[in-house]
Amino acid sequence: MGLGKRKYAGISLLATLLTAFVLLQPMSVQQSFAQEVANENIDTEGIPGFEECDDQFLVDVSMDTVRSKNVILTTHSEKEIFECFTTQGNIEVLVEVTLVAQIYENTTTKDIIRKQVEVITCIRDPSQAKTYGCEVDTPDTTVTPVRNCVADEIRKNQNSINKGSLVKTIEAQKMVYLCDLDGFERDKETGQPVSCAEDNVEDQNNHIIVNCFDPEKKVDEVIFAETWKNLNNLPNDPIVKTTFESLRCVVLLSDATVESCLFTNLGGS
Repeated sequence: MGLGKRKYAGISLLATLLTAFVLLQPMSVQQSFAQEVANENIDTEGIPGFEECDDQFLVDVSMDTVRSKNVILTTHSEKEIFECFTTQGNIEVLVEVTLVAQIYENTTTKDIIRKQVEVITCIRDPSQAKTYGCEVDTPDTTVTPVRNCVADEIRKNQNSINKGSLVKTIEAQKMVYLCDLDGFERDKETGQPVSCAEDNVEDQNNHIIVNCFDPEKKVDEVIFAETWKNLNNLPNDPIVKTTFESLRCVVLLSDATVESCLFTNLGGS
């Protein structure tokens, strides 16, 4: 179980709970909103507005690598689901946010020739088995400052691809940080943040702890370790080149906004 409000649960259970909630809404409101959304020109207006986002469910993290002649493309993708409310009609919906990071490399020079990130946002209504719309954005590449962060979880992926005896292996290690910009209390015994999601957030005098851990932002950091090897060099050391890249994305949890994504070269050999 992650810190703060993160509850990684089965998507089927989430869909069931949301369906039950939406079915309690007046049918006329549901139908009216669905009709309004159906009449929208998504190309012109974009996806329906949403706000008041809450729990996050990390669905999947995946990576693959393909080669076309002298270019290798590595794609790292992660999908997360937010529970939000539409600004029009106040209907609870699922907002799926997918971060797609792409790294292009030249097999001859072994240099990175392009790095880019795309954010795909889709809004779904499980009660109607319907997707209202999707859009693709390019996030800002400036640094978004955060503070008072706590490491939440780690995920890892790895794959390889070759061109003859030249083999490139890429490992991606994803770290999630939750950040409470206002500061928070820590348990005196364990040193862990006192979470606002806990049933008991009282101090020794039975007073509610005002600054319990309630993160406003999330930082997704992926470290890419890339190793080039020439198998013809065996039994000597086959490693030709190693590089390290960091991708840091900052997400505002209240409205599922990806505020920025920034690639940084961490060196190599």
